[in-house]
Amino acid sequence: MARCTVQDVPQETIASVIESRGIYIAAFKVCAARVDAIRAHDTEARGQ
Repeated sequence: MARCTVQDVPQETIASVIESRGIYIAAFKVCAARVDAIRAHDTEARGQ
């Protein structure tokens, strides 16, 4: 599985802070979905 990484955005203006936060939230949701899928697969594999 590929690592979950977040793009760095220079924190120069309020707009760049907002952009950085948006990128972080989107990446977090993708990573959280991957973790949930792994947990579901592990639970199914254990037969629970």
